[in-house]
Amino acid sequence: MKLKTFRRISQAVAFLVFAGLFFLTIFPYPEKIPVDIFLRLDPLVALVSMVASRDIIITMLWSGLLLVLTLVVGRFFCGYICPLGTLIDFFDRILFKKNHRREDPQAKPNRNIKYFILGGVVAASLAGANLLHFFSPMAIAPRVMTLLVYPPLVWLGNTGIDLVRPFFSWAGFDNLVQLSLKRLYFDAAAGTFLLFAFIIIANHWRRRFWCRYVCPTGAFLSLVSRFGIFKRKVQGASCDECRACAMKCDMRAIDADPRHTVLSECTLCGDCIEGCKQHGTTIGITGLGFSNENSTLLTSRRSFFYSLFGGLASASLIKGSVSASRNINGQLIRPPGSLPEADFLARCIRCGECMKVCKTNGLQPSLWEQGLDGLWTPRLSGRMGGCEDMCNMCGHVCPTQAIRALPLNEKKFVKMGTAVIDKERCIAWEQNKLCLICDEICPTDAIEFRVVDYYTGPFKRPFVDEDRCIGCGLCENRCPVAGRSAIEVYSIGEERQKAGSYITERKKAARAIREGEERSYNADDLGGGGETLEKGKSAAPAGVNGLQEQTNEPLPGGFIVE
Repeated sequence: MKLKTFRRISQAVAFLVFAGLFFLTIFPYPEKIPVDIFLRLDPLVALVSMVASRDIIITMLWSGLLLVLTLVVGRFFCGYICPLGTLIDFFDRILFKKNHRREDPQAKPNRNIKYFILGGVVAASLAGANLLHFFSPMAIAPRVMTLLVYPPLVWLGNTGIDLVRPFFSWAGFDNLVQLSLKRLYFDAAAGTFLLFAFIIIANHWRRRFWCRYVCPTGAFLSLVSRFGIFKRKVQGASCDECRACAMKCDMRAIDADPRHTVLSECTLCGDCIEGCKQHGTTIGITGLGFSNENSTLLTSRRSFFYSLFGGLASASLIKGSVSASRNINGQLIRPPGSLPEADFLARCIRCGECMKVCKTNGLQPSLWEQGLDGLWTPRLSGRMGGCEDMCNMCGHVCPTQAIRALPLNEKKFVKMGTAVIDKERCIAWEQNKLCLICDEICPTDAIEFRVVDYYTGPFKRPFVDEDRCIGCGLCENRCPVAGRSAIEVYSIGEERQKAGSYITERKKAARAIREGEERSYNADDLGGGGETLEKGKSAAPAGVNGLQEQTNEPLPGGFIVE
């Protein structure tokens, strides 16, 4: 089998495994399958996340395996396994196979740009800033899949199901008649689209542009691959210096002398073998050795200080933007179990795995809520979907443990924030209309009703018990008021612990007392006709979530009918 054919098969298999693990990142999560194993393989992600957070991340130690293999074999990951590299090659063959700009074979490519970026990323991590979400293939590829690929696939799936639904009904497949896939919507996907579009379109100017000039993971592996035992070999007598091999090389790893290979750039792809008309090029074991090409530039003090200054300047800019806009409106709600904000931002690589696995689609990518440093980090949007009481998947799929993998019984005690009622929008406050939806959906019974003499007259109105509320956002999601919810979650009282249990005796006692109460509402107090309403039953207006049989009574203004 030709090496090029083997490489394409390897790329296809590796990408199918990556995609398969991605699609397995669903609720309920298959705990026996490490769906984030691909994301743990990047040694640069491990290094930067640990340096930025000043901590050892046990789950990222798997990346040492790739480092050892690169040390022995060479820079094979970029050519055979990397999912982003596979996507680049795929789109390159489709879009630019015959439309690449011709490169001057005598021109020396500035390969060292990626080393400057690598130095800057590492320097920024020393200042506590993690910049890998802009550059790492293990952050970009899954985020592209989550924000750009998966939602259209769900839409196509539902469209196909709608087409065959009449057949299911005709054939008597009653269970399949109601089949549908949960639709997903993500904010702030435009930035990821622009980044991915640049990665693909840049191939028009230079093949594998991103891998050659930008990718810091590739630069990191290049430094290690200089010791590899697999190398390109050219039989000097057979080489007529036609440079067909150099023109075939996507990485420009072949210098002006076609017999010489820049080993740190070579991904062992085998394209040069196919291009050699004299059949004098092979790739094989040559013995362990060290290649010192470009060492003068890479180790120069000027280059080192450029990278250091650039990284520290970037960290200062990013941290400055955070200081200027740190959760100004108080509505940046992190997933349950998130580390304290500084540690969370230092570890999170914005891979999007937590957003993909979220059962309710409530986890959304941030835009500028936390400044530039918080870009694409997960936030809970209660209006989009609250945090279900029986789900703790986001922490279990986080590769860097920016979100702790909490047991389900402990996750239920995590306080993400506190719900706040907007009296001007709440129909129980503003219109004296009976509505118990927020109370009924609350998993901690944090909503209680009191008779209050408001300007609309005395009526039993909802209040939030801050000690019981955990900020799950389910009330915000289910609120029937159109547009902005009448009850919204703010980060008031949020709990973020790096270690230790969230369960305290005080919380357990408060929860036990609340669960032991027998709650009922007298309809006289609510403006009704003497009927007693038990928890779980409601005399809410007709047509609202099916809480009452349909009547001819019109709905209050602002209600959503589903």
